[in-house]
Amino acid sequence: MIDLRVLGTLDLRDSENGRPILAILAQPKRMALLIYLALATPRGSHRRETLLLMFWPDSTEDRARNSLNQAVFNLRRVLGEAAVVGTGEELRLSDEVVRCDAVEFDRVLTASDAEGALRLYGGDLVPGFHVDDCIEFERWLDDKRQQLRAKAVAAAIGLAQKEERSEHSVAAVELLRRAALWAPYDEPAVTRLVALLARLGDRPGALREYDRFRSLLQADLAITPSAELDALVAEIRRGEVAAAYPVGAPGRREAAGADASRLPDIPSRPEGSAARIPAWRSGMRLRAAAAAVLLAIGAGAVVLARQYGKARGPAATPLDTRRVLVAAFENRTGDRALDPLGYMAADWITQGLARTGLARVVPFSTVVQETPHLTAEGSAPEVAIPTANRQLARRIGAGILITGAYYRGGDSLAFQGQIVDVATGEVLRAIEGIRGSTAQPAAAVEQLQRRTLGTLATLFDQRLTSWPDVASQPSSLEAYQLFSDGMDLFLKANRDFGTSESRRLYGEAAASFVAAAQTDSAFATPLLWAVYAYMNARDSAAADSLIRSLERQPLSTWNRAVLNHQLALLSRNAEAQYGAARELAELSPDSEWLLKLGVAAFDSNRPGIALDVFMRINPDRGWIKEFPSYWRLRSELQHITGNYSAGLKDTRRGQLANPGDTWLRTLELWALAALGRDNEILELLAPRLAAGDAFAAWQLTTAVEELRGHGHRRASRRIVQWSLPLVELLRDPDGRPSARRERAYLLNEAGRTSEARVLYRALAAERPEEGEYRVRSALLAAREGDQREAVETLNWLGTLRGADLGRVVPRSELRYWGSAEGWHAVMQARLLAQTGNPERAVETLRVGVSRGLKHTYLHLHDDPEFDPLRRHAGFQQLLRSKD
Repeated sequence: MIDLRVLGTLDLRDSENGRPILAILAQPKRMALLIYLALATPRGSHRRETLLLMFWPDSTEDRARNSLNQAVFNLRRVLGEAAVVGTGEELRLSDEVVRCDAVEFDRVLTASDAEGALRLYGGDLVPGFHVDDCIEFERWLDDKRQQLRAKAVAAAIGLAQKEERSEHSVAAVELLRRAALWAPYDEPAVTRLVALLARLGDRPGALREYDRFRSLLQADLAITPSAELDALVAEIRRGEVAAAYPVGAPGRREAAGADASRLPDIPSRPEGSAARIPAWRSGMRLRAAAAAVLLAIGAGAVVLARQYGKARGPAATPLDTRRVLVAAFENRTGDRALDPLGYMAADWITQGLARTGLARVVPFSTVVQETPHLTAEGSAPEVAIPTANRQLARRIGAGILITGAYYRGGDSLAFQGQIVDVATGEVLRAIEGIRGSTAQPAAAVEQLQRRTLGTLATLFDQRLTSWPDVASQPSSLEAYQLFSDGMDLFLKANRDFGTSESRRLYGEAAASFVAAAQTDSAFATPLLWAVYAYMNARDSAAADSLIRSLERQPLSTWNRAVLNHQLALLSRNAEAQYGAARELAELSPDSEWLLKLGVAAFDSNRPGIALDVFMRINPDRGWIKEFPSYWRLRSELQHITGNYSAGLKDTRRGQLANPGDTWLRTLELWALAALGRDNEILELLAPRLAAGDAFAAWQLTTAVEELRGHGHRRASRRIVQWSLPLVELLRDPDGRPSARRERAYLLNEAGRTSEARVLYRALAAERPEEGEYRVRSALLAAREGDQREAVETLNWLGTLRGADLGRVVPRSELRYWGSAEGWHAVMQARLLAQTGNPERAVETLRVGVSRGLKHTYLHLHDDPEFDPLRRHAGFQQLLRSKD
């Protein structure tokens, strides 16, 4: 069997050996013929005359037939004689030899299996594929591409509505996002997505999708969204969308029956109709048709503009926050001979911006032409000129204005600049002063250009919006670019924190940060980020060395506060970290740096304060958007403070922003367990267990523990009885039993303690490097009255130090426990609690907390091994917060 993949890619390979069939893939016209035979409708046989006109329109009939025969011969030679079947004047592609994903997509969709069809739809039909001199094939391909795309979008929207009715909101959002990706100008799809996000409480996400759609329409089609969508967004901003727009209903313009809700469809020609015109006799007619198509596209653009709103005059142009106007710098030297410097500075900055692509910059020639036509109130130039510049920016639609002035002192010049929000007049960034000589002003202007571009880059980088005002800024775009590359690596590493790959990425990020600081010695901020990167890469020596170097440098108040926080982190002193984080928060209130305070409050056992801080943070601002731990920690805090329903909502909002995040999915199960909603736990885990997902088995054991820990013992027993047979069936790819740790846990929960103990012992023998199995076996022995094994295991744990301790704690679990010492303390305390030593157990836990055991409440509040300590005052104190 030959697999032809055309959705989202172009691939042809032998399914038996998996090898690509390059002899055809490397020949565009043969590939095009194969695609047409596979997909053209009505499916089946296609007349040779149609194929001649489709692929060889400018050849004589004899030459065209010879070319077709040669192409068919080569297809048969490579794919097999039975691949292309000829009957008289017709050819067809054998479905028994060539299997095509687009054909299967149509078949599955016709069978009303939208979910199956969407699994097949990988994207547009052969994106970017082109064949020279085959205009009819190109037209057919465009039509077919649109048809398949429209089917996929309709299927995604329909399935999203079904998922929403079933209260599977996360799935519905993902489906609508796919629909919006495939049909970026389809307003009804975007409207549904915006409304659903708003209904789920993700108002920032809804507004972000609207802004993306509006920017796309303006940039690509020079039109704006409909008044109806604008009205919906206004309702969302006021918090009224739930009552005003029920999700799952059709788009407003659809419901009203207005055809203007969609972009106009291009009517498709019946496939094969080109055969009615002998192409080799009507080349002129084809060229005329091509010209007519171009005219129709132009007319269509006018229709689109009328559909989406009236043309707007200059005064009504909306402000584009990514469009920049650079005004001539004001000459405040008192020497009119230096007037050209102001224009020179603006022109050079404009040219630099245009080269970088940082923003859409207004041509300086436009500024020069328009400035004389402006009027501004105010008698003093300090008032009149800035006001006039803002008027010009509004007229042109620029949301950002760069303006400034230059002064003279003796033989030196001083330039100062600022970046202004045109809508509010607020100064967003001050451009640090530049000094130069009156004899060589070009050098100062060049330096001004470099510093302006670096400062503007930090403004447009949403990850950095909260702190450049109080931190050092780059003096050049080169320094910023290196710093930005480091940020990209740093945030990418955050997504897989604790893994070897993340540590590698943190190391690369640190190198990029250091390079940025070397490019600009006054730009200290990258070095501070390099310290965080080294810490996360577990290179404490490099972090400590860099901190000692920074301590000797003159730093701004903000940079010094960051350095103090890093020193507290290195000391592993939770109280010191909390104090340093409070200083940071005071210097940059209402910014994403509040996260540092929230985490420090969390780690110092102040969950109430931590939750208050997390609720103040805007999760769609700056680098928080790319920091999945925000939603994880916020959900954990809701759990610790007993806000289980709110925690459940947060886990689901977090999954919208971070689809596929396994820890958020686990926290969702914990919230459901705390609420006693075992049926929903089963609904989430049953399909995954049935599909052989071993990780789902681990999640199930944690949900069982949460159910029982929160008093839902009957529900916990029901899940154990239901799931144990499924977990016993789990197998690794090689056929060996999988999830044996989870099976042992469930066996014990089901009262089959002896079987569980045997399984733990077997695991301990196979994996002596993982100490948990030995501890679990000893715990079960102690429950059955065998104290000997528990004492031996306690003695063994007591011998573990340094590297030996690190070897028995898997690195993957350090993220959960916080430190190897924290894991060590919990294992010892479990055994001490089960062997009748409550005082030693509590003291051991206290030591563990002092040595890095994180999130103590989450570890202890539902662990059944600590049931003997529940009434112990010291244990209760460990669970009590400092709030």
